[in-house]
Amino acid sequence: MRRQFDFVNVIEAAYRVEGGNEAWLQGIVDAAGPAWGSARAVAAFIAEFDEQRATFRAFAADLRGYPEVVVREALALDDAHIWRRLRSFPVALLSDHFARPVDERPRLRSVDARDGFGLIAADPGPRFAVLGFALPRKTRLAAGRRELWTRLSAHMAAGLRLRSLVARDTAEAVLAPDGSVLHAEIAAKPAPMREELRRAALAIDRARGALRRSDADEAVEIWQGLVAGRWSLLERFESDGRRFLIARRNDPAARPARGLSTRERQVAGYAALGHSNKLIAYELGISVSSVNTHLAHAQAKLRVRSRLELINALGWLDAEHLARQASSD
Repeated sequence: MRRQFDFVNVIEAAYRVEGGNEAWLQGIVDAAGPAWGSARAVAAFIAEFDEQRATFRAFAADLRGYPEVVVREALALDDAHIWRRLRSFPVALLSDHFARPVDERPRLRSVDARDGFGLIAADPGPRFAVLGFALPRKTRLAAGRRELWTRLSAHMAAGLRLRSLVARDTAEAVLAPDGSVLHAEIAAKPAPMREELRRAALAIDRARGALRRSDADEAVEIWQGLVAGRWSLLERFESDGRRFLIARRNDPAARPARGLSTRERQVAGYAALGHSNKLIAYELGISVSSVNTHLAHAQAKLRVRSRLELINALGWLDAEHLARQASSD
């Protein structure tokens, strides 16, 4: 992977929500493609699971000379079984999950690939998006790079949620690039919320500046998946060229669970996906200690003693993820 790759460019692409799903996916493919310069092909799709089947709704790719059907098959882009198995992993290498990836996915050979990398952007709901790379050799990701890509999955998931809100296009706050709150609706009016928005605006502005080139890890770390568990900040330009940030409500859906608060249900939903407490904090834009507290309160309310027992009590746990839940932090 090239060290100078612009990871912030992928985040920016995730929040360009105008246009159709294919255009949105293509923007992400184009932004992310240079990360793996040797990749045989790059592709992305949106899918939705229900109890019986998976529906694949959109597709975009950098085919790099291969026919589309070959790339789809090589990256298992229409294989519901593969993605039901991998959906709870924010990033996944096929060589981590299959003992013999080329034998397991023999069509990888059709694009001269020996491994596959997937960025899986999933929320507790049924929809998710995948960005996949067909790689020429068996690959390993250093822990720091894995965490960086994992954070990108949070932004891709946030962008996917925003796509269902574009028709409403309502802003709960409007901010100047320096963080000044120019307008605030009821939820954003309290001083602590205005301060959260101000800090987030300044962090995003810093991440999009020179920091994206000098320290990609810090740039991605400070641009969190949400602000205060509620808002995504999107860039808007007025006709005279003035730039603003608008705060759009974009928190993930919370599955029904009697007796639990909305935030407790959101945190438990991500935990059921196998996400670590650190990742959940990043996805929601809250502290790790807050995630710990919400899980502890949910466990107390349901009279269970562990994260695993909590998710079992809620009936949200996929049997394939039992081992991951037992080892989650």
